[in-house]
Amino acid sequence: MFRVFLLFFLLGSFSLHAHAQGMILLSDSLHSHLLDTIEIQEVEIISPVSKKYQVGSKTQSFTTMQKQSVEHGSLTGLVSRYTPVYIKSDAGGLATFRFRGTSSNHTSVMVGSLDINSLTLGSSNSNNIPIYLFDNVNLMFGSSSASNGSGSIGGSVGLDFQETWTNGFKGDIRTSAGSFGEYSLGTKLFVGNGKFESITRILYYQKKNDFEFTNTADYDHEKQQYNRDTQRFSSIENKHIMQQFNYKIDDNRKVTSMIWLSNNRHEAQPNMAENKDESLISRPIEDRNIRSWIKYNQNFNDFKFYASTGYVKDKTVDHLDESQSIGTQRIVSDVGLIQNKKRLKYQLDLKYKYIVPEVYAYDDNIIEQHLDFHGALFYNILPNLRATLNVRQQYVTRFDAPFTPAVGFDLYMLKTDHHVVRLVGNAQRSYRIPTFNDRYWGQEGYSGNKDVLPEDGLNFEGGANYTYGKDDLLLKINSTYFYMDVDNWIMWIQRSEGWRAENVLRVISQGLELHANLCFKLGKVKVNTGLNYTYNSAIRKESSNSTDKINRQLEYAPKNMGNAFASVKYNNYSLNIDGSYTGIRYYNQTDDYLDDYTLVNLSAYKKVDLKTDNLQIGFQIDNLFNTEYQNQYRYAMPERSFRISVKYNLINNKS
Repeated sequence: MFRVFLLFFLLGSFSLHAHAQGMILLSDSLHSHLLDTIEIQEVEIISPVSKKYQVGSKTQSFTTMQKQSVEHGSLTGLVSRYTPVYIKSDAGGLATFRFRGTSSNHTSVMVGSLDINSLTLGSSNSNNIPIYLFDNVNLMFGSSSASNGSGSIGGSVGLDFQETWTNGFKGDIRTSAGSFGEYSLGTKLFVGNGKFESITRILYYQKKNDFEFTNTADYDHEKQQYNRDTQRFSSIENKHIMQQFNYKIDDNRKVTSMIWLSNNRHEAQPNMAENKDESLISRPIEDRNIRSWIKYNQNFNDFKFYASTGYVKDKTVDHLDESQSIGTQRIVSDVGLIQNKKRLKYQLDLKYKYIVPEVYAYDDNIIEQHLDFHGALFYNILPNLRATLNVRQQYVTRFDAPFTPAVGFDLYMLKTDHHVVRLVGNAQRSYRIPTFNDRYWGQEGYSGNKDVLPEDGLNFEGGANYTYGKDDLLLKINSTYFYMDVDNWIMWIQRSEGWRAENVLRVISQGLELHANLCFKLGKVKVNTGLNYTYNSAIRKESSNSTDKINRQLEYAPKNMGNAFASVKYNNYSLNIDGSYTGIRYYNQTDDYLDDYTLVNLSAYKKVDLKTDNLQIGFQIDNLFNTEYQNQYRYAMPERSFRISVKYNLINNKS
């Protein structure tokens, strides 16, 4: 009870929100002054489509301190600590997004303009996406199918890089070590002459994951309590190397490129019942990925032209058995034109994909091609009113994809030197093309369904945003109501002939999200505090499967979630605390549920200035109050853990 009280004390005390998106221009002087005062980054791109074409949609990015607190780990830690997005995960091997009650394959994960979701599963494992490799992480809530294409029903995640055009060299090297055999080592190196730039990013991460836990599947009747146990066969080893070459031909032309090689190996975590079985053996799973692209940009007065091409190869090997590997290869090409006028802007985009599955359970002759036509329009209707229109039509081999429009608006109701009040809203159609597994899998009692229909949804949201800024203080309070109706929801259903992918559900998800963010400066002390809370009703309205619960919350979709954080910086010292509350979650069709839980994390950092460079030393405590909880039914999660980190920053010797 004390832990719940502590979290809501934080929530009530700070009136905050982990919504560190770019600040609204109250005035030029106030804006520039606050940028110098508070570490909040303004981000221009959150997806292949510029943010200006996403008017009315809720977005969220992260402060430097927030990213610093999870720099050793993956996207899972950043999103679960500072956003109202639920992540279904075990102790480290597998984690998937659940935006607004949707499932794992309803979220697009983009690296620049490249969608990195698995084409066989339709989702990304957020534990395999390290924070350290990327400069910007941005979330978009709700449907963005018109902007990002198939699958963006619940939300989307954008991973991007800042253009630095290094003149000289700079970089850093970091290492950390923590509880349960955790260790990481990473480095970044930027070398350039202002026109040509090479950026190398390398990260190694491992964790034995041999933590102790209370095994709720092992009850001692004599002692009348559950036995303690040690987690087995749950180790993690991730390796990443990313290389970028960028060339600025002149002020109007540039070429950027990236290749990202990763090898992520984890043991599939046994549940609590399996963990006490002495005959249990390890089940290693290895994900091997090659992701690459090269892009050309050219400016022509009011126009911008771009063209890119990329190659992606994904391969998953279960039990290290190469004969049963699952993977795809794809070539992606993209060409587009952007026109920027003062009041009217538009973007036209054409994307092509050539996909070859390499899956042991598919037919050998499957080749699929996708062609996407996309258009986006931004119009400043009045000085205080702007609107956007996005449209997309996708063509898929042997499949009919729907036409997808989206409209949004942003209305300034009040705009003074210190106060801004805005009303925002949007309406979108969304869809998801069935995955390759949904359509083509055919082995071991499972059968894909080539006649399965695309999931089809409507998404509406609206909200009010208030901003107050004066001198060294910035306050933002946002509220959003959302409504999502998704038909033809695909599930794998067990029939007499075996498991089969079918359109069985209609799901309605609606709710309210409240956010606040307060940044201020007192002398040499800089404070950034925030909170958010979400109420999300996600229920089945219809189902053709007789065993499904109707008009009840979906499995692993918490109705209530909240989190809060506070970051304090004084000279070269910084202190961060964050807490998150996750409500009950149903995990089956018999109304059984997992208990709610609250987690609190603490971290502190000291920067040591050297002659030309600096050193940063950190100490972190995760799960400060040693909470016992389950994110999935009878899968153990770590209790209190500790970590120390050291980061050496090499300052650019020229600029």
